[in-house]
Amino acid sequence: MNSYVDKLGLDFDPFDADAGDQGFFAGGGRQALLQQLMEQACHSGALLAVTGEPGAGKSTVARQLARDLGRDAVCAVIPATLFMDQAGFLDQVHAALGLPEASDSSEVLAFANDLALDARTLVLVIDDAQELASDVYNLLTRMLKRNPGGGLAVVLFGEPQLSPLLQRSLPPGLLLNLREFTLPRFSSEDSLDYVRFKLASAGFRKPLPLGGSELG
Repeated sequence: MNSYVDKLGLDFDPFDADAGDQGFFAGGGRQALLQQLMEQACHSGALLAVTGEPGAGKSTVARQLARDLGRDAVCAVIPATLFMDQAGFLDQVHAALGLPEASDSSEVLAFANDLALDARTLVLVIDDAQELASDVYNLLTRMLKRNPGGGLAVVLFGEPQLSPLLQRSLPPGLLLNLREFTLPRFSSEDSLDYVRFKLASAGFRKPLPLGGSELG
């Protein structure tokens, strides 16, 4: 890939998620999905789930959601890891919010209640949510139940298996509040637009170096 970057005279590798300020690719239904999430995520008590295949761009949408909510909310983006349990999850949330370490969720709920007094919402954005241990779903259930109208919302991003996992793990009352979204796959034209966008973000201003059939 380095030779490819050098050959095209790119400023950085545009397909490296950690390289440069690449902006947000709004095509392929991404902007429409982001708008729906923004409209729902600021409602206290909201529980949203976004599923998509590996590599579909879930993490990118999650980060953009946190940026775009802006003043209406305080977002904590939590990257889940395999079998992350309640203690590990709470550690991540407390660190993201700058709260002191604690063994339960009381500090987080108090933080959310304080935000609600200013008509703002604490939004927990959880990436790779299919990796969470079952006790974290129990924790989220308790938090949402203990905080009705108190300025807390949860947005889960995960692979397709997240949906049946939620159906098994959440109580019926909370399932009624669950809103699920699917991150659509790119069409052929979306894929071309995406490659153009990524190369342009790295300073490439020429026609695509590969034809559509080759990219396909």
